[in-house]
Amino acid sequence: MSETVVVDEHAEVLALRQKVDELETQLEWFRKQVFGQKSEHAKPMDVNQLSLFAQQVEQAKQPYPLPNKKLMSKPMPERKTRNQMRSLAAKSKPLRRQLILPMSNASVRQAGS
Repeated sequence: MSETVVVDEHAEVLALRQKVDELETQLEWFRKQVFGQKSEHAKPMDVNQLSLFAQQVEQAKQPYPLPNKKLMSKPMPERKTRNQMRSLAAKSKPLRRQLILPMSNASVRQAGS
């Protein structure tokens, strides 16, 4: 009877050790998931994966083209002060002249005729 008890205890100890190993493996996996490096950071980018922003990246790498001198407009003139504007306006006012038209007697009607 003692032999069967020892064998049963030995089998139970082996089963418990196997269970402890399984639980330690699970615990290590959970620790990596919570505290370890994430898989997104560890995996290198797939070379065959297309990028959503490939065109924008290529445009950003190219140097910005300088404008063509023929297309450039004339530079803005200097801004004039209020007094300069007033003097220009005074100079540019047309002179008031009386317009004298010749009158013919035939074209004038007399009142009451």
